[in-house]
Amino acid sequence: MSAHPCCTTAHFRRAAWVAAWACLLIAVLPAQAPDDEAEAPSAALQALREELELLVRDPDPLVRGEAALGLSLGRDPKHYPAILKVASDRAPEARLRGIVALGYLAAPGAEAFLGKVLLDSGRPEHERAAAAMALGLLPDDHSTPALDEYLLSVRGGSYRRHRGVLAALLSGMVREPHPSKAQAVMQLLLDQANREQELRRLGSRLLEHTPSALGFGELRDWLRSSDATDRLAAIEALRLRPEPWPAALADMVMTCAKDDRDSRVRAVALAALTDVRDLAALELGARALRSRSPSEVAAGVRAARRLGGGALRTAMEARIMATRSAELQAAMLRAYGSSASERFTRACLQIAGDQARPLTVRVEAAALVGRSGDGRAGAALAALFETCEDARQLEVLAAAVRRLDPALVDGARIHPPATARDVRLLPTRLEALLRSGHPLAVPLLATAVLSDTGSPRSRANLIAAWRRAASQQLPSDLLEQIPAPLRQVL
Repeated sequence: MSAHPCCTTAHFRRAAWVAAWACLLIAVLPAQAPDDEAEAPSAALQALREELELLVRDPDPLVRGEAALGLSLGRDPKHYPAILKVASDRAPEARLRGIVALGYLAAPGAEAFLGKVLLDSGRPEHERAAAAMALGLLPDDHSTPALDEYLLSVRGGSYRRHRGVLAALLSGMVREPHPSKAQAVMQLLLDQANREQELRRLGSRLLEHTPSALGFGELRDWLRSSDATDRLAAIEALRLRPEPWPAALADMVMTCAKDDRDSRVRAVALAALTDVRDLAALELGARALRSRSPSEVAAGVRAARRLGGGALRTAMEARIMATRSAELQAAMLRAYGSSASERFTRACLQIAGDQARPLTVRVEAAALVGRSGDGRAGAALAALFETCEDARQLEVLAAAVRRLDPALVDGARIHPPATARDVRLLPTRLEALLRSGHPLAVPLLATAVLSDTGSPRSRANLIAAWRRAASQQLPSDLLEQIPAPLRQVL
């Protein structure tokens, strides 16, 4: 059990809240009035935040750190002193989380502390990376002279040595517009001395907020690069541009979709052509369906679905059913979207219920039917949610359940957990439900946190599930470039 400073009033408040929600959660969901459903998450969220205000002083450093991150998402400046204390904690697992939390909180004064951490060469790389990420999370109107100083030092140094910190900075900056800094960062990444192609690709994500930070001339040079990462970055950046592409660049994207040696580049180029509704994407999509690359076959399915007619859809459905590779078939089912033909729907339902099939294919087949609002998927979705342990698969199922019928997930089966397996899966299941917007997700999570049972680590994992679901999830390719200790936190 995780102990923390707590007055008698707070103890009874928590006990009363848990008892009240225990009664609510065993009720049948459809019997709730619409107003009850709307008020439930709000009341649960308030109770959770009040508990986090206590847990930020918990004896366990992991709980302290996660509580600080959870509190920071509300951006209430009154929590600045408590979170700053965690950012200066003696325990590294609390300190690292506290540093990141200051960025999410975005309270005045945070930039001074974070700047000192970033420029302190005696600090471990992952702490300096955490400070860089936090500075990137601050709104653009915050003055960050330490960040400007750091970027100047990078220009004269080794990009490889700075890769982890720069990747963390970019991971923060992609979450909010930074028009005053995006140009400087892009120029840094375009520096001839920078041989870190992956950094250039990650930097191109900044164009989502400031598409003009990179000109068509630079994109042309990246498309001509011998490195696939540069070509990927160029095409991804073009997809963010609101204006029509110059004809020369459009031809280069077409060439990439047809002939590039790298399947990732072919897939992204095909997706870009589909975005602009270039009918050539239909022919290229048909060819992509024969690829051995999951990302390329998925791009082919999306092209056919968006640009093709009924006959093409029928042929594509037959191709999906005939695919033997579980990895490829799951990717195709995921890319299909919804609104399948009756024949294809029946085939997907058969797959979803076939226990001899790979679980990943069954999940995607059931979710496809559920996304279409077809109640025949209900039993399979409920059974698979009980069976699956993979976080990604649970997220796919939860989204389909939320779309079809939230009552398919029994809150009483999730919490309190009945077995050791249920205890282990509780944070992962709740995070999947939270991401889907399931109406019971926040009340269930608040009840689990406030019930004060289990180890400090289990409580920390529950808080982490909530704050990850409540914040923007970073792409996997961006996370891979961040120092491992910080990556584990995120």
